Amino acid sequence: PETEWRALGLDPARFTLIYAGIMNPPQGLDVLLDATVKLRAAAPDLAARFQLAMIGAGSERARLVARVENEGLGDVVRFVAEQPRDAIPPLLRTAGAIAVTLRPRKDTHTVPSKLNEAMASGRPVLVSADGAPAEILREAQAGLATPASDADALAASIRALLEDPARAQAFGEAGRAYAAAF
Repeated sequence: PETEWRALGLDPARFTLIYAGIMNPPQGLDVLLDATVKLRAAAPDLAARFQLAMIGAGSERARLVARVENEGLGDVVRFVAEQPRDAIPPLLRTAGAIAVTLRPRKDTHTVPSKLNEAMASGRPVLVSADGAPAEILREAQAGLATPASDADALAASIRALLEDPARAQAFGEAGRAYAAAF
């Protein structure tokens, strides 16, 4: 996987939080960039071992790319072109963690299909969403859930995984077992 990661412009030595999916307004992806900024400010030593990989396409991608350039986040945030569907599971299985985000919304019952795929990967999942996605993640004990758009809480979750690899591994194993039961 190391050569694959390098081919995608990613550093295989860093803890990589992957967001893989459509980049449209409902996903509320700014929370990932905001959390990255907060992590860098609060724990520069940990931030130096971290990267955010945003894989996919969508109406928000160009704006997010511009924001990363404008805020000097290019050393930490990498945008990867949309990948073939069958290329995503192997990438997820080698990630440090997987992000599932939704912006605040009235309908909190919607569960993104990527949540089950993320848990099935055996990697810890960070959910930034209200309602059902967070409840499922907590029930599965597969990662850390934070309220939608709460960048401070998401940054703290990223930091928790970086500081405690054994806990991160336990989350991943629990998620895989939970997903396999369905």
